[in-house]
Amino acid sequence: MPHSGTLQFPPETADQEEVRHGTPNVACRKRHVSVPSGNRPIRVAGRKRHVSVPFGNCPIREVQRTAPIVARVSVVALIVALVVTFVAASIQGVVGMGFAMVSVPILALIDPTLAPVPQLLITMPLTIMMAWRERRHIDVSGVGWIVAGRIPGVIIGVTLLAVATQVTLDVTIAVIVLMAVAIVASGYHVRRTPVTEFGAGTLAGVTGLVASIGGPPLALLYTSDDGPIRRSNLAVVFTIGLSITLTARLVTGNISWHDVQVALILFPALILGYLASLLFKNRVPQRFARATILILSIAGSLGLLVRAVV
Repeated sequence: MPHSGTLQFPPETADQEEVRHGTPNVACRKRHVSVPSGNRPIRVAGRKRHVSVPFGNCPIREVQRTAPIVARVSVVALIVALVVTFVAASIQGVVGMGFAMVSVPILALIDPTLAPVPQLLITMPLTIMMAWRERRHIDVSGVGWIVAGRIPGVIIGVTLLAVATQVTLDVTIAVIVLMAVAIVASGYHVRRTPVTEFGAGTLAGVTGLVASIGGPPLALLYTSDDGPIRRSNLAVVFTIGLSITLTARLVTGNISWHDVQVALILFPALILGYLASLLFKNRVPQRFARATILILSIAGSLGLLVRAVV
């Protein structure tokens, strides 16, 4: 049969399946279709390759395809993603935060499938290593209120994510990052009380689940602390918060195999970035590292906003 250049759907009753999105009232369906490459269909062992394509009321994170990531993301994009991940991990190792602020907007601009979930998956090992490295300076007082605030924040985040489109995600990530930039640049310090700790935990729960950026609200609580104390305590709080966020995403079906593939590819760059931070954490001025976070974050966020409105 001549190829028309469009997706050819088999009969709906033969190859469709119901897909749940983690909430009782949100569902979509997938069909197996033949995907063309240029003017010719992709063939494997003499047959067309099939992928699962969602249709109907499908949220953005439901898109799942069976083709390997290297077939869907360009080599150049993956190389840039590795470099960005290395730089972002180095910055977080020096400052105590900034990995997601730097990497998520830039990678989402390069290719929306590179962020933000893979950053959640690979940040956990980074925060555990940082907490262990600075374990002598850990002070867990107040962590309980922050964790308690994270629970309602995650619930709000899951609700928002259920109705998100790609444009909505782009704008949301950009706005969250720009707000985070303003917080970091202000140098404002919030006195730690049960109320402020609970509130910061709630905000971190929302922004961490939607955009994988939960650090800035918590950083307000530790801006007056020295480097080792700030890094160690933020690492502990991030580790606990990431556990809650990843569990919520997993239970609600908001982590795909594609996200896992991206995370596995980026993970070596994160390890190298962490090792590099061991060499520079006491040599790079904190002011310079923070300025780097702000510049890269602003550039990536503005790019996302431009893509969303163009």
